[in-house]
Amino acid sequence: MNDIKAEQIVRAYGQIIADRQSPFQKISSLPYPIEKIKAAYFIFINSIINKNGYLPKEMGDNLVLTYAMLGSFINDQEAVRLSSIWKAIQNKTLIPDSTENKKLIHDTVELFTKVSMDEKLFNDINSFIAGCLPD
Repeated sequence: MNDIKAEQIVRAYGQIIADRQSPFQKISSLPYPIEKIKAAYFIFINSIINKNGYLPKEMGDNLVLTYAMLGSFINDQEAVRLSSIWKAIQNKTLIPDSTENKKLIHDTVELFTKVSMDEKLFNDINSFIAGCLPD
């Protein structure tokens, strides 16, 4: 994949992130397979650093954040189920009036915390950027 194609992939994925309605996303909504998007990020970031000698802070912050959000793309059926639960939590129509509902709310919020910014992805992309920057 060349730099231009990598940028196109990153931008297409970025548009999906910008348009998202829920923190839980259907994997089928991705414009490319996850592994191709990951590769595009590395190629795109490397090309920016090679051209400029640095990665502009705001751009770097956005790239790191959106890359780490790849973890929010999950099995389609699970995304639909969790999105409806999340919406009910947000709208306060899912009431923690039973042990079952309390557990459902807790588990959904916990998963939201995990997938909204995947720590491993966050660390991977930051390590890559640090390794690309000139000494």
